[in-house]
Amino acid sequence: MDRVPKSRIEIERLVLDELQTSENCQGASGISVVDWSDAASGANWTVAAYNHGTASQHDCEQALHVIVPRFQGFYELVQKH
Repeated sequence: MDRVPKSRIEIERLVLDELQTSENCQGASGISVVDWSDAASGANWTVAAYNHGTASQHDCEQALHVIVPRFQGFYELVQKH
């Protein structure tokens, strides 16, 4: 399956939107995506940091463990000008 090219800002927005729909994570307020290479999955980005804001840090971390690998399968980080 081919991954859809997305900018860093687009991926950050998509991941944050999904995170905010997760149980006890509505108050999450930020995501930071960085270049990263994983030979096993072929992913070229990962979440380096996030701000759980008023949400449960534990619940948000658990949600990100599900969201990030799924989205890495859908989206490829590209530089857009």
